Amino acid sequence: MYFSVKARNSQGLWSQVGVSDGVLIKRDEQAPKIVLTNPVNGHKLAGMPGAEAAAMNEGLGKLYLGGDEISVYDVVSENKTETIGLASRVIGTNKNLGHLYAVSDYIPEGYSQKVSGLFVINANNNAILAKTLLPGNHLLTEESAFSINEDLGLVYLINNTSIEVFDANTRLFIRSLSVSARDIYYSPYSKTLYAAGADSHLRGFKADAD
Repeated sequence: MYFSVKARNSQGLWSQVGVSDGVLIKRDEQAPKIVLTNPVNGHKLAGMPGAEAAAMNEGLGKLYLGGDEISVYDVVSENKTETIGLASRVIGTNKNLGHLYAVSDYIPEGYSQKVSGLFVINANNNAILAKTLLPGNHLLTEESAFSINEDLGLVYLINNTSIEVFDANTRLFIRSLSVSARDIYYSPYSKTLYAAGADSHLRGFKADAD
């Protein structure tokens, strides 16, 4: 990678363009390590093994780490207490309903190949409450993310080139937003869903209208 720069003096004149010697960026052969701050004691939980996603339920004092399986940690002792046998790299929590959400690939009844689905899990006993196919009935090929709207009971999920909206209470699909996003965040203060697009633009959607 090379950087080109130029400077302007006090008279407003620009210098010649200078080019750096180059920076070689090597792909890290190891998966990135997740670093979290424990909300109870402020401890840094660094380098959690195999973790590719994280979510927390402060009310239950549980930390969830996604990967080849979902690991459950107690935030007070910082010890691993349980394992949910579901491979998921996209997880989220709803503390009002006591739900853990996870995207995982599975073969639904009547299908011959795996597709991606939304799993709703009881955060108290880790029982799977529901499995819902993502619109399009396909495997996710792009990075995904959750955002939870606890005000209106909605779950937002990035599904390749759209954002899917699910009812948190009925666990049913409601509608799609035709937005290609890399990350999403619902703000309870502005009642707005923000989507950071692949084009680096930030878009906002009022939650009552979406």
